[in-house]
Amino acid sequence: MVSSADGSVLAGPQIHARGFAEQDEVFEAILPELTAALEEAARAGTADTHQLQQVMRRVVGRWVSNRLRRRPMIIPVVVEA
Repeated sequence: MVSSADGSVLAGPQIHARGFAEQDEVFEAILPELTAALEEAARAGTADTHQLQQVMRRVVGRWVSNRLRRRPMIIPVVVEA
């Protein structure tokens, strides 16, 4: 959840995996990096939810590719509050 006023991360991010061999706990390592990337994008003036979703997709996709050697479908969802 992202603040519409200043773009700060209010809650989350959360990662849910479906049809994936690893447990959801594997993704806890990426959460601080994902939060930092969202906050950096907000500081840079990115306020559009679609652009924030693209930031999420790039960060998570890069991490999954490097760490787990997989290319899953990633569906990011950004909720404005």
